[in-house]
Amino acid sequence: MGFGGCDSLFLAAMPTQPVARGEAIDLNLDLMTVEQGLHLIEVERVRPLLNYLKTGVFENNTNMTFMMAYSVVVQFGDQQQHSYKLYCYYKKIISEYCEENISAMSECSGDELLRRMAEHWEKLTMLVYWMQRVFQYLDRFFTQNNKEYPDLFTAALLSFQEIVYVRVRSKCVDAVINAINAERNGGELDQDMIRMLVEMFCTVGDQRPKVLKCKDRERLLWQSQSKGVYKADFESVLLKTTADHYKQKVTGWMAEYTCPQFLEEVARRLEDEEKRLSRYLDRSSEQELRSVVQRELILNTAKELVAMESGCQTMFSGKKYSELTLMFRLFRKEPTMLKEMTALMEPYIEERCTKIVDDQQMIDNPPTYIEQVLELKAELDGMVAKCFENDSAFQKARNRSLENVFNRDTRCAKYLAMYCDLQLKKGLKGRNEDEMMQLVSQSVGLFAHLKDKDIFLDFYKRALSRRLLNKLSCQMMLRMRSSPNSKWSAASRPSKSWPRCSLTWHLAINFKKSITSLRMVALQVAWCTKSACCRPTPGQKRPTIQRLFHVRRWLIA
Repeated sequence: MGFGGCDSLFLAAMPTQPVARGEAIDLNLDLMTVEQGLHLIEVERVRPLLNYLKTGVFENNTNMTFMMAYSVVVQFGDQQQHSYKLYCYYKKIISEYCEENISAMSECSGDELLRRMAEHWEKLTMLVYWMQRVFQYLDRFFTQNNKEYPDLFTAALLSFQEIVYVRVRSKCVDAVINAINAERNGGELDQDMIRMLVEMFCTVGDQRPKVLKCKDRERLLWQSQSKGVYKADFESVLLKTTADHYKQKVTGWMAEYTCPQFLEEVARRLEDEEKRLSRYLDRSSEQELRSVVQRELILNTAKELVAMESGCQTMFSGKKYSELTLMFRLFRKEPTMLKEMTALMEPYIEERCTKIVDDQQMIDNPPTYIEQVLELKAELDGMVAKCFENDSAFQKARNRSLENVFNRDTRCAKYLAMYCDLQLKKGLKGRNEDEMMQLVSQSVGLFAHLKDKDIFLDFYKRALSRRLLNKLSCQMMLRMRSSPNSKWSAASRPSKSWPRCSLTWHLAINFKKSITSLRMVALQVAWCTKSACCRPTPGQKRPTIQRLFHVRRWLIA
């Protein structure tokens, strides 16, 4: 019968409802002595209970027997000398049951010891629960008024601790640890048995224990106010052996596995430890156990892992984003190890950037130069977002690398201005608004990394002087100014040009509004110049629409 099965059968067999109306209890308590009362309790209630724990068969399981036994306790429980006899009888039954079982366990070890220990703990729980129900009247007055006598649950637990637990503690703890390590190595483990023994560790030594029914009424559980001897006797040994276990495993994995294989093994082991915490270990060990496991599997191996031939550098150069993602998620559990990854990411990015900015063919072709730079930056931004979840440490490492290369000279700032001018002249034809804003955003993103922003503005102003500033151009410059990463303050030197940009935009708007009337004037001027008297002299230019617009603006002013 599996652990927990005895409970369900026993709870079903034991009556808990009061005696039905009309049934009389044929019991003359006034003429009964305490010894006769204890004999009645033993015959009617205790012996059937002990027999059930041995055979699984419960006899005389009626409400009547429970009420008779409980009535005897109530009858004599108010008298000090009789209460003491009832209390001693209760302890004697528990102690004798423990003595009987420890004799069978003393020669056992390993899995057999664990099986017997778990079985004894389960049956002892049932015995204590139902014995306490019969004698619970003593807890109302006798144990409350006599502090030297602990309550019934505590008294039973102390008897178990002195007779059973102290004798097999070391062997039991070692056997549980060996069973857990065997499961870590792929062996089978009876998790219900280990969970019951963990409950025992958490209960033994508690000052106010209780036995309660589960809500589903399938089994009985001990409820403790503290963790008993769990921390001192079991958890300390568990943490030490866990560290030794994984330290030995890591040595073999380093010699056998590649870096991705090692990472996958670590991820699986961490998941297994989380399952152990949820299935049979006590949750109070969560932080300590996780710290030990992560120290051995991540903290002590991170530097060696990233330096492996198949490590971080190979992952970056081979664009193995899934492996980088796994490494990041594991290293993030120990944040101090993330710097090992960023230390290799920075030179990788600088190398990629240098191949573009030092390529003579790119230098001779500014639009292609900037297109390649924007494409690389988009790729790096995607890598940081996908693999590293936009972690701030990786964002800063990416920015440092890009700025170290792009700011070696002023070429990138100059070429970006030329590229923007070219796109605004003819490169935006056929593009929708979303595509245009994407181009603007990419340009602003690259612009944010440039220190020579005044160089960019100077070249961009020269381009503006050769054409009218349309709405999209002004939008681009305004976005560059308002970009949170542009680092342009109101007092910076380039900000002096914003009024000029605004003025030029307004001039362009007024020009478009006046273009119809200006064309009429231009036609009249052209008709007049056909006559000899009005024909322009050599070297004199015909008045264009743009010139007429500025002349009229000057005359109005």
